[in-house]
Amino acid sequence: MPMPLGIHVGVILLLLIIMLSSLSLAHGSSLESEESSCPSRGLPSPPYVYDGAFVDPSRLQWVVALSGVVGVAMAFALGANDSANSWATSVGSGAISVRSACLIGGICEWLGASLLGYGVSGTIRHGAAPPADENCWACGYCDSKMALFTVGMFSALCSAAIFLALATYTSMPVSTTHAIVGGVVGSTFAMVGGDCLVWKLDGGLGGIVASWVVSPAFAGIMGIFVYLTTEYTILRAKSPRNAALTALPVLYFISTFMIIYLILMKAKPTKGLSTLIRSIVSILVSSGAALVAQLYLVPLARQSFPSETSAQEDGFDATARALADSTWSENAAFEGSNNNNSSNNNNNNGDEMELREPGEEDRTPSFEVSAEATKVEHARRQGHRPSLTAPLAGNRDRPDGDDDDDETEDDRQLLGNAAAASSSAPVNTNETDIMGNDNYAVEREDAVSIFRHLLVFVAAVLSFAHGANDTANATAPFSAVVQAVRAGLHSERSCGDPDDPWWVLVVAGGAVCAGIISFGSRVMATVGQGLTQMDFHLAFSMNLGSATSVLLATLFGWPISSTHCQVGAVVAVGCAAMGVREVQWGMLGRIALSWILTLPFAFVLSAGLSAVLREAVRG
Repeated sequence: MPMPLGIHVGVILLLLIIMLSSLSLAHGSSLESEESSCPSRGLPSPPYVYDGAFVDPSRLQWVVALSGVVGVAMAFALGANDSANSWATSVGSGAISVRSACLIGGICEWLGASLLGYGVSGTIRHGAAPPADENCWACGYCDSKMALFTVGMFSALCSAAIFLALATYTSMPVSTTHAIVGGVVGSTFAMVGGDCLVWKLDGGLGGIVASWVVSPAFAGIMGIFVYLTTEYTILRAKSPRNAALTALPVLYFISTFMIIYLILMKAKPTKGLSTLIRSIVSILVSSGAALVAQLYLVPLARQSFPSETSAQEDGFDATARALADSTWSENAAFEGSNNNNSSNNNNNNGDEMELREPGEEDRTPSFEVSAEATKVEHARRQGHRPSLTAPLAGNRDRPDGDDDDDETEDDRQLLGNAAAASSSAPVNTNETDIMGNDNYAVEREDAVSIFRHLLVFVAAVLSFAHGANDTANATAPFSAVVQAVRAGLHSERSCGDPDDPWWVLVVAGGAVCAGIISFGSRVMATVGQGLTQMDFHLAFSMNLGSATSVLLATLFGWPISSTHCQVGAVVAVGCAAMGVREVQWGMLGRIALSWILTLPFAFVLSAGLSAVLREAVRG
């Protein structure tokens, strides 16, 4: 979907504003560090003179300006790639159009970033030593390398933005976190050496490598758990339709509780809340969602079941056909009467059959055949509804077109029953009569339909959570650059984790919104349609399984990627529901390759750019 001209102009103006404001910010703050001193290693007190090996960071206003522009580009690429994951299954199952998904997802991402994205970010600490490490960046010491740190963060932003743009162009879903971490690690290696890299599992490179396997595997297990639970408690119940209506408020409660708790645990402004407060808030919000579902969504779902709408449409069609046939019969009778009168005048005992209109003898049977054909077609449509062995409504639309030739025994029985019905019987719009004693397929389709709006709701809340947490991948390096330039050599303000101001998150959230609206459909198509087929139920199992794995991994401190979780859940649920042959393993292989390339690509590009910029900041 091409980006409108107005958005192009707005983005350009936004970049100019950011550049000018960043320069003003850096220039105003540089006055505070005209003559700085720093403590030397092993000596108890300052002042000691900075060795001057590199320029004072307060003189690097140009880095702030460029970082602002690249940061917006990074946020735009983040929206086009990473943010699209939440909506891939909704689009792939047909629950919502691509255009609507991009629009709603963009708004939710911006709201999440603006309302809960601000605060202290620890993104740049993954895989590399912190600025205060005296053996690496030496922030606050006489041999401080904070000038190198400043241009290194700029290099990391550039490399991550370029990689995300290329991944989006090729429609590959990749981890934004891994891209920016690869950039930070590359700049660290080029600036201060490999000894300053962190290889541990918790917050280090080891955790990133482990997440290539842990994330999809764990999410796949959770997705299968959600799928089997809902399959056996709802879709294989004695009455799937009633079971679905009963379970709908419960599903809204569980989904809302998990995602709200995840938001409160990962969003920077709410990380300090106790477990009790998080639980209480999550329960209250989830109870409200369940109440709305019970009072409003359950009656709405009952009225909008596919069987209800189909019956209404079939009833209307039958009435229209009967009315048209009745009118046609009256006209034919009138014409026949005139012909008979004319015949009697010319031939008293003539054969009426000779004067009958051509095809008149077939008029009544033709209506009967039409009714029979209507029943057969209706039964055929019912027979293609999801079944226990092939639960995908979309299977009938497969490009290979094999579904029509591979009818099941139930399909043939249904068609046979419909064809054997009395041709003189009126068109029956009661689906139970058409289906005979087997009403399961009808009820199952009705039960599957209740997951549609729930799926869209979960995707919207996940987008909000993603905006609140992952927008920092674009803003944290920029904030680190601003902090280093503002503080200069003052260790008390430049050596800690960067603080993302609210206005930075508002701007970055807007760029994320523009990215998902402009190019989010690419990754949505890959994850939602390129890996396997899905209906509303399977898509919900995939989404909730992915969210559950992220929540539990965050609680236990496991290394995990939300992008990898989403792909893992899609593949695992697809295998469990339809078998391994229904998964496009070639596409999965290309996605896995893009995951493996994320870290080294960003590493090499950032290291190369850092090596060039290192010479530009020598004292």
